[in-house]
Amino acid sequence: MDYKKNLSDPVAKRTLLAQCISDFNRQSQNKRANMAVVMRISEKDAPSVFCKRLVDGIASGRITTSDVETTNSQHVSPKVLKVILGQ
Repeated sequence: MDYKKNLSDPVAKRTLLAQCISDFNRQSQNKRANMAVVMRISEKDAPSVFCKRLVDGIASGRITTSDVETTNSQHVSPKVLKVILGQ
């Protein structure tokens, strides 16, 4: 699927954002808390901020879905990290 092209559609963007938030919320409490610390935001805001940054990063072309898919808890690419940090 060409996410970048599809994310120009507001409905597709909202759908991907909702799926991301759902996936984020399925992570362990510890992982969610750690991500909030890394992003320097409250744990309550972490799912929406994390996902908005990722979706916006894909939509803008700063990162690709492949960049996101290859990210795991042991390795985050510098490009994805910058997007997650809001830089």
